[in-house]
Amino acid sequence: MTESSTIMLSDWEYLIEIYIGTPPVKQLAIADTASEITWTQCQPCLSCCKQIQPIFNPMKSSSYKVMSCRSSDCQSKRRDPNINVKCNRMFINSKCHYGITYNDGSTRNGVLGYEMYKLGSRSILKMAYGCAYDNRGEFHETSAGIVGLGSGNLSFIGQIRKLIGGKFSYCLVDRSKQNAKSKINFGSNAIVSGPGVVSTPLVTKSPREWYHVTLEGVSVRNTRIPFNIGVAKYMKDVVKEGNIVIDSGTTMTHLPTDMYQKLENTLRGAIKAIPVEDPTGELSLCYKNVNNFRIPTIIFHFARGADVALETNNTIAPYSGLLCLAIIPSDDLAIYGNLSQMNRS
Repeated sequence: MTESSTIMLSDWEYLIEIYIGTPPVKQLAIADTASEITWTQCQPCLSCCKQIQPIFNPMKSSSYKVMSCRSSDCQSKRRDPNINVKCNRMFINSKCHYGITYNDGSTRNGVLGYEMYKLGSRSILKMAYGCAYDNRGEFHETSAGIVGLGSGNLSFIGQIRKLIGGKFSYCLVDRSKQNAKSKINFGSNAIVSGPGVVSTPLVTKSPREWYHVTLEGVSVRNTRIPFNIGVAKYMKDVVKEGNIVIDSGTTMTHLPTDMYQKLENTLRGAIKAIPVEDPTGELSLCYKNVNNFRIPTIIFHFARGADVALETNNTIAPYSGLLCLAIIPSDDLAIYGNLSQMNRS
């Protein structure tokens, strides 16, 4: 299978164009490599967030089918700690209800089912799909939901893995080009080659739904900061394989706190400008928003010599009227966010 779809920028998120149902309904949903379940808001809504696109109505689709609690797909998700699956034991063929809580505290609740997806020119039957009818918390109105690009069995990728040979690739367009579009490619089209291309191994570890890679360190000019100068609480060993997750659904890159602090201190000494305090208190390295502001290149050193040079537009973002470092400290999970991936994936 060789297909592609459009991917585009909307605020701080990247949206994929998909078609679901019969007849097919166009939906723009967040491209998220750290999510498994693909879902959109559905009618009838108990509590739906505002969205610009029409909310999908599964009752108008001839290919929609509710997932039974007795199905193997539902049973597999009942053992998944990241998804809260509930079934009514009083009814043999009860619906497979699910709930997801994201890092920002927002929740999405709905019913798992099966639906037809259209990808490029190909229609794919009986794809696991979440109809979300109770959605609370942060939600950007340009999006209809999430396309789960994680590696779990019920993710979009997991369900078409054999068709695409386990291969997909994408390019995230520059944020300065708001109307620009690019492609997410599947199958043989997904192979990226040519001058300047680097690669690093994916590491299989828990949670298996995520794409783990190994970050050995970062450098600014002649200063190299190894990953093991600080160890996140969730890690038992230093410089462990698969120590950072590639997440297209998260904007900022998260580094272990000690490593981040060393990076911030290095940048403060290298940037010829006076830092300005963020009035929200959320980001610690900010500067006045002036034209042509630049910071030194930050190189991320991944395993097997995969060095990725991040320029100012990958590492500095407008925030509260200022320009702030879009890398933040974390004592939990190290994340390689979409700003770092922009024009680099």
